[in-house]
Amino acid sequence: MQHTALPWRIAGLTLIAMLAFAGNSLLCRQALRHTPIDAASFTSLRLVSGALVLVLLVALRARAAAPGGGGAAGHARAPRPPPTAATAPSAAPRAPPPH
Repeated sequence: MQHTALPWRIAGLTLIAMLAFAGNSLLCRQALRHTPIDAASFTSLRLVSGALVLVLLVALRARAAAPGGGGAAGHARAPRPPPTAATAPSAAPRAPPPH
């Protein structure tokens, strides 16, 4: 990636994040308008549920990073391709390349 593209990428990602937060705010206001829950209880519920999801994600990531792997992230690795003639170890020693 070129260094000149980085500021534009940061600005674009920042804009997307700001639009997502604004949309989330509008959706929350709409949800609160049609339910009997008050804003403080709704916010508390969202914070607790978000914290629980974060704890779950960290635990899954730590489990996948542990020796032996496992977990969802451990299964996401792509399988290695089979060795080719150029990469397969040879039983016979190779001759040194000519100078």
